[in-house]
Amino acid sequence: MSTSGFFGSIEKNPESKYRNYYIFKRGENGLPPTNWRSHFGGSAWEKVEGEADENGNEMYYLHLFTKKQPDFKLGKILKLGKELLQNGKLLA
Repeated sequence: MSTSGFFGSIEKNPESKYRNYYIFKRGENGLPPTNWRSHFGGSAWEKVEGEADENGNEMYYLHLFTKKQPDFKLGKILKLGKELLQNGKLLA
């Protein structure tokens, strides 16, 4: 599990409207979704505690660097940035 703060509240709440901004994926047979490695060593996937499906497959979030820096879905972030620019929110 990651640390507290903004992502911590998203990680703990599968219904959060911001959860779709991050990369979550379900593992299978007790293993992470892929064998990807973090740049700092170890798996790039961190288990989300208490979020297994009916078959016991756990949910994971992706962090290519440290566990405290979960990865964003780039398309979602670019869309958000475009909307903020168009509405003048980043220029204030």
